[in-house]
Order: sequence, then structure tokens, then C-alpha cells
Amino acid sequence: MRELRPLPFCFCLLSLPALAAEPAADTTELDYAVQLGGAVAYKKGLIRAQDHLINGEPLLLLALDVQYHNFFLESSNHRFGARLPSGTLGYRLWHNEQQDLSLIGYSPHDQIDPEAESLFDDGPIKELAGLERRRADMMWGLRYQHSIGEHYWMAELTQDSDAHYSQQLQLLYSKRQQLRNWDLYYNASWVYTPAKLVNYYYGVRPNEVTVGRPAYQAGAGTQFSVSLTALYPLSEQWLFEGSVGTSFYSKSYRDSPLTNRNNDFLLLLSARYVF
Repeated sequence: MRELRPLPFCFCLLSLPALAAEPAADTTELDYAVQLGGAVAYKKGLIRAQDHLINGEPLLLLALDVQYHNFFLESSNHRFGARLPSGTLGYRLWHNEQQDLSLIGYSPHDQIDPEAESLFDDGPIKELAGLERRRADMMWGLRYQHSIGEHYWMAELTQDSDAHYSQQLQLLYSKRQQLRNWDLYYNASWVYTPAKLVNYYYGVRPNEVTVGRPAYQAGAGTQFSVSLTALYPLSEQWLFEGSVGTSFYSKSYRDSPLTNRNNDFLLLLSARYVF
């Protein structure tokens, strides 16, 4: 019989729909805002070996969102859908009722560490043995948002300062639908990543080659994601959020000896208290 293990616990950030996800109206009367909550996530990532680390088991998450004047601390908001929250620091440079331009910084790519201990089994992850550690990145850049009625567009251009020193371009469209007390968000995004970034995480260097892991030099790649997010007010202060989505990857990702899937999957359920 398999030994029962406690659910892993992570600290991360969830969305602040009214303040961070949409271009804001005039917020001069709003000096600060805070939301605090918790979530359960289930993820299947592109690298199957990571299943032993964070994929394939329920994850417990602590959520915190803060806005103070033009500064904000947020996560992958309900418009972004299918990715684990990865706290975003930002400063709003300019905004009106429909548009928003912000400086942002966040970490979209997790580290790949061959010496990491599995959260669900004893010992290191044998499939990652012999790899050099890929560090988590820190992307800095600009985010532009535009909304008209139920339609929302977003563009991000960022540059890493800590790991691969490459860039990333993300474009996103989202449509909101009100269904009784539910707010439904249908999201689609496209991400372009240069070869330098893809090769850093998914390439195989000559010194990492094994019998079952040939050398691999990755080219530029793209990701296409679709997701559905639902928001429901439980009370004046409490808000429920559920999100499910998947991302599909281009050939440069799929051909890597480190990947064992063509897409990833994420289910996220959360409840937040609005102060």
C-alpha cells in the first residue's frame, strides 16, 4: 500500500480581478487594496520527470494580492488561466478607463534541478540525473492592456535578468460572459520564445548526454493556451474562483529529449477574502 503523504504547501499569488486584471478606471480615491486566500491546484507539465516534484499531485497554495497607489503585487490573473500563479510585481505608468501601461516583473519558468528532492517520493528524481541546473528566470518589461466592454486584450514584452537573458513576447485575448451570478472568462494566448530561452530549459548539452538522452539544440518556439475561468461571489467579502486550461507547444519544445508530452494541463480552485 502506498504511504500517505501530506499535501505539499507553496506560497504564491493569485489574481486580483477588480484591480489587476483589467485596465483601471480613475483610482485616485483608492489608496490601497488587499486580498488574502488559499487554493488547491493540480498540474501536469510538459516535462514528465517534474511530476515527481510539483506535477501530478494536489498543491496547496497561499494567496496574497496588494495594490498601493500605482504599485501592485499580483499573479497570473483570471484572464491568464492555465498557469500556476507566479507573483507579478508592477508599477502602473499610465491608465484610463480602457487602457493601461505598466512596468512588470515576474518568473514564468520554474527551475529544473537534478538535485531536488521529490515531494511525493523518497530521494532525487532519477530522470533528471546528470543535467545541469536550469535556474528560474526573472522577466522584466512592459505590459499593455486594453478593454472594451466584455473584450480584453493584453501584450507583454519582457527580458530575463537572472537565467537565460533572453526575451519573451505574449499576446492574449479574453472574453467575459455573465451567467446569473457567475462571471465566465474565455481566454486564449500566444507566446513567442527565442531559441536562447527554449534551449536553456529544454536543450541537452554534450556533457548531459546519456544512452536515453541524446544531445539537443532547440530553436525558437511558440505556445498556444486556452482556458476557462469562473468567478462566483460567495458573500460580500468572499470570492470563489475556478480555472481549467491547457497549453500546446511547438516542435522545438516537443522534440526535446526532456519532454514527454505535447501539452500541459492545470486545474485551479481558490477562495479569497477581500479586505
